[in-house]
Amino acid sequence: MKPVYTHDCTKCVLLGRYETTTGVVPNFTPSDEQWERTFAANTKKEYDLYFCGKQADLPTVIARYGDEGSHYVSGLHGAEHDEFLKAAKNLAIVKGLLDA
Repeated sequence: MKPVYTHDCTKCVLLGRYETTTGVVPNFTPSDEQWERTFAANTKKEYDLYFCGKQADLPTVIARYGDEGSHYVSGLHGAEHDEFLKAAKNLAIVKGLLDA
């Protein structure tokens, strides 16, 4: 598996990919012919998921959504609220990189 986005930390382990479609597109109703195409184009989110153990005492999970250095979210505490970080945490546990 290859990541879609550039990630420059050599200590990170690629866990997988997460895709979701959520949100609301303004100015369209479900009966509108263009609604479905527009909804999908504007609400699809894709993430490359990583585990980083660079600091042994502070491991974390990362969800990258773009190539820019700042295009990511991270944190094990965020996994309680964000579906993509939760997916990364669960993958890290399954792969034996993180304790449950």
